[in-house]
Amino acid sequence: MLRWLTSLFVVVTLLRVLPSSESFADVVRQAEGHTEAIYSVAFSPDGTRIATGSGDTTAILWDAETRRKIRTFAGHTGSAVSVAFSLDGKRLLTSSLDKTIVLWDVEAGNKLRTFDGHANSVMSAVFSPDGKRILSSSWDKTAILWDTENAKKLRTFKGHTHALYSAVFSPDAKRILTSSHDQTAILWDVDTGNKLRTFEGHKHALSSAVFSPNGKRILTGSSDETAILWDAETGSRLLTLAEHPDSVRSVAFSPDGKQLLTGSRDKTAVLWTSETGKKIRTLEGDTSEVNSAAFSPDGKRIVTGSADGTAILWDAETGNKLRTFGSAQAD
Repeated sequence: MLRWLTSLFVVVTLLRVLPSSESFADVVRQAEGHTEAIYSVAFSPDGTRIATGSGDTTAILWDAETRRKIRTFAGHTGSAVSVAFSLDGKRLLTSSLDKTIVLWDVEAGNKLRTFDGHANSVMSAVFSPDGKRILSSSWDKTAILWDTENAKKLRTFKGHTHALYSAVFSPDAKRILTSSHDQTAILWDVDTGNKLRTFEGHKHALSSAVFSPNGKRILTGSSDETAILWDAETGSRLLTLAEHPDSVRSVAFSPDGKQLLTGSRDKTAVLWTSETGKKIRTLEGDTSEVNSAAFSPDGKRIVTGSADGTAILWDAETGNKLRTFGSAQAD
């Protein structure tokens, strides 16, 4: 009886202090997770944690097994549209529509430094494999290479004619790959800044582009509803994945390079074989567009981030939903 009265008192108190624009459900949701769309998801290198970036301007660190929220990273003044772990898992990068990149201490939750230099929204930021450099992409049509320790610009990559949505390092860190609203992906030499090759074939804006684990292939996703697999050396098209009925928002290779993953505005993620492009399975369960999808380091799990403000963990082998992050309802 006492426990029931205590719970009732808490509910009544919360309802009294809530602004008229908020409901009790909003408060519960805020305590549970993000209050706006998730734009980016990432596994920690050991696979035990998941980071999510959201339109509510925050990033959240979750326990992948218990789905417990470990901490919130708050500091941006615009949507946190990308998250990325360092190889040792000790640092986290977030990029934002506020035109900045922030480097965080994962365990303490402290902001270590801010990278300020883009003239428009920063759509992605990633670490180099050795963690000494950072690569970012922006709506200002450029990608920038930064020194991680002092936040100084090392090089600016210019060549796209429209906004950039992603930029990544090759596994050997000798090349970078950018994707753009101008319908192309460009391969660059990191040391010289020279353009090595342009990948043309999509009919609309590119949302993402990634290297295969061995760096020999490239996968691009586009709002033309397709993903294309390319030969990184020759630039030739190897496969076209064309079964999504809406924009492809995210692409990824499995750690062994044998599978491809696409996330789409059609509310699904799809697994494909990288050898033939055959569809393996569709992951259905998100209630809104899938903005981001990633494999766990061991390739056994997949996490998707959705515009509904939640992230879902999936069994990559069976396609079963394992748990949801940011939902008040237990799985």
